[in-house]
Amino acid sequence: MKYFADYNLWVRMAKNGSQFKRVPLIITDYYVHGENNVNKSQRKYQELIKKGIDPQSPQFQDLLNGFSIQNCKLWPDKTLVGKRSKLKVAIFTLTYNRLLCTQETFLTMRETTKYPFDHFVLDQGSNDGTWNWLCDYEKKYNLKIFTENKNLGISRGSNYLLDKIGSNYDIIIKVDNDIRFLTDGWLEKIVDIFERSKGIIISPYVEGLIDHPGGWPRIRDGYIGEEYIGVVQHLGGACIAAPYEVYRGFRWIDNDFLHGEQDWVFSQHILEGGRVLAYMENVRIEHMFDTSSSANPENKADKEYLRKRKVEKVTRYAE
Repeated sequence: MKYFADYNLWVRMAKNGSQFKRVPLIITDYYVHGENNVNKSQRKYQELIKKGIDPQSPQFQDLLNGFSIQNCKLWPDKTLVGKRSKLKVAIFTLTYNRLLCTQETFLTMRETTKYPFDHFVLDQGSNDGTWNWLCDYEKKYNLKIFTENKNLGISRGSNYLLDKIGSNYDIIIKVDNDIRFLTDGWLEKIVDIFERSKGIIISPYVEGLIDHPGGWPRIRDGYIGEEYIGVVQHLGGACIAAPYEVYRGFRWIDNDFLHGEQDWVFSQHILEGGRVLAYMENVRIEHMFDTSSSANPENKADKEYLRKRKVEKVTRYAE
């Protein structure tokens, strides 16, 4: 870089989670002269303003600094020691019956991305052929499958898979087993965001929801790289992607309700850690099986699932 290599470093450190503190002491003198880079930058800034280029645009920053904060990646693609390896991705899914939904989720997930990932799956006592299907597709789908003979619930089941995933991955993505992936390159787009910032936890835009179309209300919006995002105060659990560091030391309460407020607990954990929750507005998934209170009362499958869900919401896990 010709200019601002130090600034570029501070930006990358901040995106990686480093925190900075001002020390209110004068410890050095800074000599400013006509050929100083600061003065050169100020002259270039005024030249771009005169040309009518918006100072808030990425183009302005690129022309001024040689890079923009928005497009600055955490790591360079190439270094003195060689090319940087790809970020490793782990996806985890809990299954409990609803075989047709699981099949559609696993198929569309793979049809719409070419990015490699490992898929960890825990079946919790399905009796509709789900376990046999998982075994049949274990090699084809590169699944790492585990089974329990009863429903552990979302908290204990998720904790179980997080322990299996361990610390060997850069990105961990929770995916429910009733999601249809609609956007090509969905995982490539998620990885691109995490190459630019570890301070954001993201979900694709969720279609098919009745009570909250598209997810929680947005409080602001913006871009990370080329991806348009909407910032929220809560993310639903359909598909949540987070850097591994978010899960370091975090687990849900094992004896919580089988189907409770796990998504809300995770969202609060993110916000308390100073990170941001957001939806990727142009990356779409569809919730195939609506679990809202407005679900179709005439649909027998919806009715049965809502009945079971109500039972799980008042039942704690018992050894």
